[in-house]
Amino acid sequence: MIAFMIKKLSPERLQAEKYLQADKVFEALEIFNQLVSKNPSDLQAWGGVGMVMVRTLQHEQATETFKFILSLDPKNALAHYGLSMSLLAMGQKQEACEAADQACLYAPHDW
Repeated sequence: MIAFMIKKLSPERLQAEKYLQADKVFEALEIFNQLVSKNPSDLQAWGGVGMVMVRTLQHEQATETFKFILSLDPKNALAHYGLSMSLLAMGQKQEACEAADQACLYAPHDW
């Protein structure tokens, strides 16, 4: 797990991350959606939603989710990382590289 993802996790978020590691993406998504419903400004939970979208090959939805996060927190390394993965999967190599560079800029020790 990436270091910036494990900082200050709630028990629910920790359970969702465990589900992701066990490849139980829909169980993880259920928890992330509950967290977002409780607190729509929970960017960690939104990041989890985006990562599930990447894992389930829903790259357009993932891109929108990560762009939403970045509109609120432009230095969010997880969102830049997830955005880079979804853009790359959609064949947008230049934009993916730019997002990956931003992820490295804001979390240089996590890569």
